[in-house]
Amino acid sequence: SAVVTDQEIRRHLQLENERRRIGYFTLPLNSYLEKTSPGEEEIQAWYEQHAADYRTPEQISVEYVELKLEDMASRVEVSDEELSSYYEQHLENYISQPERRKVRHILIQVDAGTDDAKARARAEQLAQRLREGADFSELARSGSDDSVSAEQGGDLGFISQGMMDKAFEQAAFRLKPGEVSPPVRSKFGYHLIRVDEIQPARVQSLAEVRDQIRKELQSERAETRFYESVDKLNNLSYEIPDSLTPVAEELGLEVKHSPLFPRSGGSGLFANPRVVSAAFSDEVLQEHRNSELVEISDTHMLVLRLREHKPGAQRPLAEVRAGIEARLKQDKARQLAMQDATRAVTQLEAGDTPADVAATFGQPWREAGFIGRMPVDTDKLDNRLRAAVFRMPPPAPGKVVFRSVALPGGDLAILALYEVEPGKVELTPEVMASVWRKLGTAEGQAMYNAFLAYLESMADISRNLKPVEE
Repeated sequence: SAVVTDQEIRRHLQLENERRRIGYFTLPLNSYLEKTSPGEEEIQAWYEQHAADYRTPEQISVEYVELKLEDMASRVEVSDEELSSYYEQHLENYISQPERRKVRHILIQVDAGTDDAKARARAEQLAQRLREGADFSELARSGSDDSVSAEQGGDLGFISQGMMDKAFEQAAFRLKPGEVSPPVRSKFGYHLIRVDEIQPARVQSLAEVRDQIRKELQSERAETRFYESVDKLNNLSYEIPDSLTPVAEELGLEVKHSPLFPRSGGSGLFANPRVVSAAFSDEVLQEHRNSELVEISDTHMLVLRLREHKPGAQRPLAEVRAGIEARLKQDKARQLAMQDATRAVTQLEAGDTPADVAATFGQPWREAGFIGRMPVDTDKLDNRLRAAVFRMPPPAPGKVVFRSVALPGGDLAILALYEVEPGKVELTPEVMASVWRKLGTAEGQAMYNAFLAYLESMADISRNLKPVEE
């Protein structure tokens, strides 16, 4: 429901097609890095002020046993005879394409204004004519109330189970090719149905589904044993809380070891929040007991216990010195570059020529000419500079606007904006419609967001979200 006026469209196009004439030079950060060398006292002071940033996180390693239905199932033996028997008993599960039948029909419609007995009598008459040798297609064209299929000689194409009225399907799927049904009553009326062709169901061969059946049988047979083992795992790990070895021996499992990982989690299994939470629980970390049963999924369980604990520790200065020195060099280099950028803008605003100012800092001045918001083949300006140019305020007549701009990576650019050329506007119907849709969508979304914000401000809302660590 947002309203977009012609004046808004015109202004949008003027801004979109606007061009700006600029000149610039850059102050590369790398040239300042060579001029900086933090002293030992600065490095030490930074290290002490940011000591928390240079601590190794607390880490633990665990030993664990896990039960996986998939592993148990893979050890279940299934004979070829069992595979074949299961396949024969469940053939309907392996139909890749159901049986299809190409059918024709003649419909005698029955509705609120139709006498059912008369409709049936009419259907019987048509059935008699077919028995006497009448052509089904011709009779459908002249006598069917289904005008769409009548034009095709009653042809409905191929159908499969579930596509048609139930009574219609039951009759159609009992017929042999070329056979015509007696009148069949559906919710639409009486049908005379003929089957022209039968495409048998496509059933996957045993060879195609052998592996699938094997896995189904293995999983089915292992399931009972799996849940019995889960109960044993849960009980034994609780009854013998100071070791997993007896549990592993009783259940035929392997005691596995994890790498060290922090409270934020590790990789693979140890990225799972449930596993991390159990590993850092007081029960495991402080009391050195087996964890409670951890449910990774319905078919994957584990119990773990502490193997190794490494408290968080302060990293020595020697270990992190190179990183601190590089950071201080970056900071100092940025400060020097910003000081030079400020000095350059001051000189330019005082009337010094751009080429002379750029030369003062060992850089060439570049006249870029007119640039648009979008690059063209003849315009090779860095898009980061382009964005900065179009954020600058337009200069007053006869004046130039100078600005220093920080670029990603730390470089600085000194920009001169000479003039702004309003965009040319061609208000063709196609352009108007395109911009109208774009602005309408944007303004409509803004109105919708504002409405949601208003509703939220008027509502009584309680938020119960908790940090991930909890």
